[in-house]
Amino acid sequence: MSMASKSNITISPKIWGPPLWDILHYITFVYEPKNSVHVNRLFTYHLPNLMPCRTCRENYKKHIVKYPIRLESSESLSKWLVRIHNETNKRLNKKQVKYIDVKRKYLARGSKERVNRNFFKWAQIVREYVVHGSPRIQRSYSILMNYIVTKV
Repeated sequence: MSMASKSNITISPKIWGPPLWDILHYITFVYEPKNSVHVNRLFTYHLPNLMPCRTCRENYKKHIVKYPIRLESSESLSKWLVRIHNETNKRLNKKQVKYIDVKRKYLARGSKERVNRNFFKWAQIVREYVVHGSPRIQRSYSILMNYIVTKV
């Protein structure tokens, strides 16, 4: 059974995308290689389940096949995510982000607090999608929540 058959809820990526990108970029900057197995699974399996937009899920999966995840260091992971983010921005005709600008943003004082606010904002936005979603969506949500609470 597909995810869509359990949850027909679609939410505009303009609403959930920015807070999710904020969370993901922050995760890459606090990443430690000892967590590589968990982070790999989070980005390659669980993250697509949490995108309440079929096109977004499909495009993300294509991007991570074209550009496999880089888990050697926080820097390699964060540069990888900038590349994925730029692939998305290219498709949407949006401005490309530069790694140095992303690095400044996420290493700046107050970034953790901003990301925490965006995490709760994102969780509220996708709540109905998760509640009415498949067990796979709900499990992925729980895993992301647990990762954020324990690692970030």
